[in-house]
Amino acid sequence: MAFEQIFIGTATAVLCFMGLGNVPWLLEHTKKGQRLVARFGDPGATRILKLLLVAGALFGGLLAS
Repeated sequence: MAFEQIFIGTATAVLCFMGLGNVPWLLEHTKKGQRLVARFGDPGATRILKLLLVAGALFGGLLAS
């Protein structure tokens, strides 16, 4: 397997896991997060962002393996 695939997959998974720890900050301080809150409300936006970050971590892990 190519080193680039392992690196990109690992970096993606790590960044997504880091994002899971900063969900409230991401929703409050980024334009895309503010749009999510405006469209889906705070609980819905939190659920959607967590789902996207878990999916990103999963895909990153699959790429790295």
